[in-house]
Amino acid sequence: MGLKRFDFIFVFLTSFFVYNITTRLMSGGDEKPMALLPILILKYHTVFFDAIYSGGQGWFGVVDVGGHIVSAYPLVTPILLIPFYIVFLSFNPVLDITMIATLGKFSAAILTSFSVLFFFLTIKKLIGWKYAVITTVAFAFGTLVWSVCSQVLLGHTTSLLLLTLLLFVIFRNEEYPDKKNFWTIGILSTLFFFNRPSDLFLLIPILYYTWLNRRYFIDIAIPFILISIPFVLYNFIIFGGFFGGYQPIITHQFVHGDAFLINNNGILPLLISPSRGLFVFCPILLVALPGIWYLWKQRLFFLLLFIPALILCIATYGLFAWWDGTGGYGPRYLAPCILYLGVYMGYGIRHLWDNHKGWIVALLSGSILINLSGALGYSWSVWDVGSRNVWSFTNWEISECFFAMLNNISSNFKILVFPVIPNGVIYPDNIIPGMCILIGVYTIIGIILIPLIHIINKGDE
Repeated sequence: MGLKRFDFIFVFLTSFFVYNITTRLMSGGDEKPMALLPILILKYHTVFFDAIYSGGQGWFGVVDVGGHIVSAYPLVTPILLIPFYIVFLSFNPVLDITMIATLGKFSAAILTSFSVLFFFLTIKKLIGWKYAVITTVAFAFGTLVWSVCSQVLLGHTTSLLLLTLLLFVIFRNEEYPDKKNFWTIGILSTLFFFNRPSDLFLLIPILYYTWLNRRYFIDIAIPFILISIPFVLYNFIIFGGFFGGYQPIITHQFVHGDAFLINNNGILPLLISPSRGLFVFCPILLVALPGIWYLWKQRLFFLLLFIPALILCIATYGLFAWWDGTGGYGPRYLAPCILYLGVYMGYGIRHLWDNHKGWIVALLSGSILINLSGALGYSWSVWDVGSRNVWSFTNWEISECFFAMLNNISSNFKILVFPVIPNGVIYPDNIIPGMCILIGVYTIIGIILIPLIHIINKGDE
């Protein structure tokens, strides 16, 4: 029992180490503004890229507004990363393009490891320690949480963390009611909304919970308003609209009238197509279906509200012009949905484990292999994303990444968690900055996790 009191530290560190076993960056250019913005804010006190923007290939997600180059993405992720970057920059690393990319990758791994940590802390309260361990392994390594969220710094990574924290706070409040929890819900909900407005429908269960506890409306509304003000002002001042850089997505993305058809665009391909289907890239999530049936029989209404949230979120992305996410491994837009499906999966595992553990292990093994292929093989892959032929098994992203992983296995593991160097070669001048990053990472991990021992286990004493 003593070791179980510190299991969350093991969960975090294991996730963080596994997420950094590859030396390759899953880079498409979208992550560059998010990785650079904390540096611009801390060192140059600006959000403009004017001084460093080079244009051309490799720059996505930046736009020219009023003569200034700015990130089209919200500021939530860069702001949340500032504490980590303060530690990194205190060691004065050489800020070349490789180091900045590495900071972005490490940041994604840190945020995702926290998502896994708080998922574990939440699910073990719902289904027990044994099944929580199995479910967390599936969540952390058998889904896009590994192959996408932990490998590249995108808005999905932050959305997953914020939603996981919201779920943790809600169940924590049910166990240990505290008015402060509703302030936390207000803060996290605001950050979640402004981080990626297209994920709005995933807040449906959260909104229902706040309605049930509407006597605390003021405690939720005050932080919501206070946190919203700077983001709204930024969006209006820089972009001239409430949604800021997301305005083009809202006005131009919803263009398909045939999204429900089985063709090369729409909702069904996001679920079952060979190269973009969520249940193809994460087959272990099929166990969520009996989990839903079990919860339906138990009439656990709050958890069942995950269903309309998932349906509406998937429908939203299915109607996008770029519904497939263009670059990236699998249906990356749906990565935050995996939290709710992961809860259902946990109940399914608990319900089926005794009589069908062989099937569960088989699905889990396949899921881990698929997402290992994405984490280690995507950067080497030459899968033809431009064709969007997502129903083809002859042009299959999973197999392309799997063989790319095998062909480059030595380069993948050559450096482990040291800095990412082109072609997987260690140069002496890069080792010291790499060690600075590692020291900074584990310093901030210790600063955060040690106090959490007392906070998280407070009620178990």
